[in-house]
Amino acid sequence: MKKATGKSGVLYVARIGTGLANGQLLEERLGWAGLDLVQVQNLDARRVYFDEYFRSRADADRKMRELKLLFRQWLGAKSFSTQVRRVAVRDWSESWKKSFHTARVSRRIVIKPSWEKYRPHAGDCVIELDPGMSFGTGLHATTRACLGFIDQLAGRNVPHRSFLDAGCGSGVLAIAAAKLGFTGVVAVDNDPQAVKAATENCRRNGVSGIVKCMQADLLNFRTKSKFSVVAANMFESEHERFGRTLSSAVTADPPGYLLVAGVLFKQYSCVTRMYERMGFRKIQSVVQREWISGMMQKS
Repeated sequence: MKKATGKSGVLYVARIGTGLANGQLLEERLGWAGLDLVQVQNLDARRVYFDEYFRSRADADRKMRELKLLFRQWLGAKSFSTQVRRVAVRDWSESWKKSFHTARVSRRIVIKPSWEKYRPHAGDCVIELDPGMSFGTGLHATTRACLGFIDQLAGRNVPHRSFLDAGCGSGVLAIAAAKLGFTGVVAVDNDPQAVKAATENCRRNGVSGIVKCMQADLLNFRTKSKFSVVAANMFESEHERFGRTLSSAVTADPPGYLLVAGVLFKQYSCVTRMYERMGFRKIQSVVQREWISGMMQKS
C-alpha cells in the first residue's frame, strides 16, 4: 500500500469502490496494467476502495475517467462506485491514526503503531509499525493467519529455524519470525519501495542483524541454503507463477513448512492441490470471511 506524497495544502483523491470479493481480481489486473493504487479495505461494510492522489482536481478527474473505462471492462458498469474529493494533506496523514490501533493478532504477537503506547504482557512479541511507511499494517486477515502460524511454529522444536518471507511488503512476517527466535531470516520483494519499507521496519524493531532484506524476482530467486519455514502471502496467480520456487526453497530433510495465504476461499483447493503435487501435505487451515490460509509440510 503506497502512501500519497505532498508537503502541505490540499490533495485530490480519485476513489473507486466495489465489493470486497472483487479486491483480489482488481489488484491483479491493476498490477498487469501498471497502475499502483492505494487499496483500503472496510471489512465491516465488505467493501474495498482503490485510491490515487493528485495535486490538482483536473488530474484527478482525468485519471477517474481512465479508471472508469477499465473497471467497466473488468466488472460491469453497475458493480462499482466512483468519487473525486478534496482532502487536506494533514487530514490524510492523520486518518491512518484513526483506523490503526494496537492489536493482538496471535497468542504472543502484538502489532503496535509507532504513536501508541502499550505495556507488554509477559511473553508478548511486540512489532511496531508506522503505516506512513506504507505496505500495510499487518492486520489483514491473511497476514494475521500467517502471524498465527509463525507463533505456533516458533513454539515447536523446528530444526534450523530459518525463515523466508516471500513477497515481504512491510516485512512484518520476517520481523515476527526474528523476534520469536528464528535465525537466517530473509525478506524478499520485487518492489524496491517494499524492500526499503521492510528494511526500515526491521531497524525500528531491532532485528536488522537477523533479517536480510533483498530485492529479487521470485521467479529467479535462489539461495545456497533452504528454509525450515517459507511464508507466501500472495495472490493465487502468484502462487501458480512462483510455486516451484517456493517449493524448492523449503527444506526436505527435516521436512519444512510452507505457509500458504493471500487466497480466496474458492481458489484455495486449486492452490493446495498444486503444492500437494509438489510433495506437500496439509497441516492446518484458517478461514476468515472470504479468505483461507493454510500451513503445509513437505512430506
